[in-house]
Amino acid sequence: YKVGSSDESGNILGVSHALEHMMFKGTHKVPNDEFTRLSRIYGGSINAATFTNYTNYYQLYPKAYFPMALELESDRMSNLLLRQQDFEPEIKVVMEERRQRTDDNPRNLAFERFKWISYPTSHYRQPTIGLMKNLQNIQLKDLKKWYDTWYTPNNATLVIVGDVNAEEALQQVQKYFGDISTAFEIS
Repeated sequence: YKVGSSDESGNILGVSHALEHMMFKGTHKVPNDEFTRLSRIYGGSINAATFTNYTNYYQLYPKAYFPMALELESDRMSNLLLRQQDFEPEIKVVMEERRQRTDDNPRNLAFERFKWISYPTSHYRQPTIGLMKNLQNIQLKDLKKWYDTWYTPNNATLVIVGDVNAEEALQQVQKYFGDISTAFEIS
């Protein structure tokens, strides 16, 4: 998705990264941690990362599960359940990640401050994970707005790599992503 920390402003620094964590919490069709469980059952590997300009999610599966991977990804693109019961513990995970990777790491903390000084007028100065004060104030409604604004097909790039037939792959992509609304707004 073409959204990352450089798109954030105000008191929601870190919202892209927080939403990245929540993208694994389920939909009506694939509830709770079923997304992760399915990847284990079918020999897959999944993960995600947030950067300055984008947030990426990947799924790696044996070829036979290619349609399932597309179905799972399209489902969470349009049907993510963002629930307070999931958000409260997950934002604490993000805060702990902030503590371990930055606040308790002098080198990373110095680099974060260096970026802040180096880019005085650019959003590139903002830490991808956000600042602790922002993480403490981000609310579930902020994630919902971020998801509704940025998580649409016309703001996503789908990369398919592997032993697939290109024409069949395009048909599968159309099947799973074709009916998702592509309108998005930047607020």
